[in-house]
Amino acid sequence: MTVIKSARVETQPPGIWHPWFLKLRIDDFPEYPFYEKRDNCYFAEVDGWVSFHAYSGPGRGFGGAVFRTPVKQPDGSIVVEDHIGPWSSSCSTMSKIFKPCISVLVHTDKYSNMTGSITAEFAKKILQDHNLDSEWKICQYDFIAKRDGYQIFPRHIAIGEQFAWNKKIGKEV
Repeated sequence: MTVIKSARVETQPPGIWHPWFLKLRIDDFPEYPFYEKRDNCYFAEVDGWVSFHAYSGPGRGFGGAVFRTPVKQPDGSIVVEDHIGPWSSSCSTMSKIFKPCISVLVHTDKYSNMTGSITAEFAKKILQDHNLDSEWKICQYDFIAKRDGYQIFPRHIAIGEQFAWNKKIGKEV
């Protein structure tokens, strides 16, 4: 199980796509035993941490790297597929297909300022466990009148209020 050593909210400079990020210090990322496949999207979850990518055939994503991807089949068996150059996709896409998830900034003992992804429910629990929930919340947001994803917001921003880049805050998780 991945141990969260600390959690805080980091504010980005003006003009950044989303001005707030949950920043986590952890021991290490979890290992994902298998991925689920829906359409051309692959999604794995372990204890609230998620990993995903999109793959519809050989491509140039990740510089054409080969991803050995264990995929859970309808009968429950696991088949390892070689994905050549998959695309990373996004939390907003995976939130529509699998479950709400958000991007986070991660610092481990080996690496700093890496991007990771967690479920929105796990993010809410982290805020509670680290006494950040009185100032911050996890909400859905709309971008140009369509549901686009989930992210962290200051509590003082009201539902329906517009913020950066024509986004409006939606319902709280």
